[in-house]
Amino acid sequence: MMNMIFIIALVEGICALPFNLIVLITTLKSRVLRQPVAHILVANISVGGLLISFYMIIITSTRQSMSAENYYSMYLPYYCRIVGVLFLIGQVTSPLMSFVMTLERHLAVVYCMRPHIRITRRMSYVAMVIVWSLSLSLAVSFMTSPQFSVETDTMCLPYINIDNQEVLTYVGCGGVVLYVISMALYGHMYLDFQKTNQKTVQLQRENSLARRIALIMFTNVLFFILPLAVIAAVNIFQEHISNETLHIFWKTFGLSFLGINPCINPVLFSFRNEKLRNEFWKFCRLLRGSVAHQP
Repeated sequence: MMNMIFIIALVEGICALPFNLIVLITTLKSRVLRQPVAHILVANISVGGLLISFYMIIITSTRQSMSAENYYSMYLPYYCRIVGVLFLIGQVTSPLMSFVMTLERHLAVVYCMRPHIRITRRMSYVAMVIVWSLSLSLAVSFMTSPQFSVETDTMCLPYINIDNQEVLTYVGCGGVVLYVISMALYGHMYLDFQKTNQKTVQLQRENSLARRIALIMFTNVLFFILPLAVIAAVNIFQEHISNETLHIFWKTFGLSFLGINPCINPVLFSFRNEKLRNEFWKFCRLLRGSVAHQP
């Protein structure tokens, strides 16, 4: 069972890696894709997905290729600290960027006739710096500071702090709060659009883009909150379940679910974007041409 779950997690990581790389590299290479604020923010979610895919490939491949004795002698202290930081940055970035992305769409739809009320590209760059700085500082703190974590589990994630509290609870609660606020904003956006009598072409275009981004947000909510909810429910009955069973449940159920979003996010939005597809094939043709002309 464990081997099968690790194989699934490895496949998720291997699929997520090229998907998110395509989105990131194509966006960086294309001036057209760097203009829309919404796509800039989606590309940042791809960076978080890229980090999570690295984590899943590294953690599953080492667990599968090494004996338990060699793994446990290696995984502390530096290996786990580095690998765990990759996962935490990706997980912290996702709800933060989703919230910024939702706010950008909310302003574009609700205040469609007041174009001065927008998240501009410059403002999105400031938001990116804040989100990545916060994600990096939180991830490093959780993995290195005893106040946040004095122990990591076998999946190289922070386990308990000096007060014997499960530190991932803080990450989970913060993500849940941000996703709930984002869902409320989308609800208000939908109601406002339905009540608007003058549905201009621009408003319909902004709303259509908002619906596509909403699909990413709702799948992020599903595969972020669902494993947390199930694990919390299992913890309620932990007196009737052995610690070993709980640990195995977390490593199988939790890991496989948290690896789904990095795989499906590029498919749900970026790969459905005609501009990205055109820019990607243009980049491939240029790359193939440059290789063909090499002596």
